[in-house]
Amino acid sequence: MNRPDEKEKIQEMAPEKVSAGFVGFLRHPNENLKADYRPGGLLRTVCWWAGVQVFFAIAMALLITFDLGQGGAETSRSSMPPEGVSAKAFLWLLIFLPPVLEEFLFRYPLRRTRWALTFWSTVAVYLLVSALVGVRGIEPQGLLWRLALGGAVGLAVGLGGWRYALKINFGGLFYFSAAVFALLHLSNLHGEDFQWIYLPYLLVYTLDKFASGMVYGYARMRHGFGAAVVLHVLSNLFFVI
Repeated sequence: MNRPDEKEKIQEMAPEKVSAGFVGFLRHPNENLKADYRPGGLLRTVCWWAGVQVFFAIAMALLITFDLGQGGAETSRSSMPPEGVSAKAFLWLLIFLPPVLEEFLFRYPLRRTRWALTFWSTVAVYLLVSALVGVRGIEPQGLLWRLALGGAVGLAVGLGGWRYALKINFGGLFYFSAAVFALLHLSNLHGEDFQWIYLPYLLVYTLDKFASGMVYGYARMRHGFGAAVVLHVLSNLFFVI
């Protein structure tokens, strides 16, 4: 028979063993997943990412072919660039900037260290308040009080609030992050000409973002924040091309 301390060690090791691969990680999300920067490990994650992109691209293309999409699902990102910004520069901005911001907001805090949560909460509150008052993050209107509010929240988190975040179940946090990421992307679609016939397209579109969010989350935990950002940027390029 195993001694109590040996049983505890076995229980601690089991999640890491089960969660090493993408499917295993989805079955048992493990916050202490060991980082893997080997080419083979990165390649496997890229294959999962590519599979998700191709599968949902084909699914949405079929729905559009049979007039079950597009009419109520045109993206709002086709707006004209701001004055003084060329269309080409604006396109590259849309390809790179949203992935960095979205990965920071949704995937960066999955590694729940004290300083990561402090930095994340400071920036997240600043961006949230800026969005609520209808100004861009770098605009001068109310800049000082937005910075002060973000700094105050970050300070509270750094001084002890981060410990409360550790009490949240990691698996729930992982899937909640992917779900919110998917639902917020529905704002990219306009509903002016929405008809119930377009519901399958909206469902597939949401599932696409949810699956992508899970891949990005796994990449963040397994290969680092930079890997999640790169895959997200490639996703944007995939649909632009």
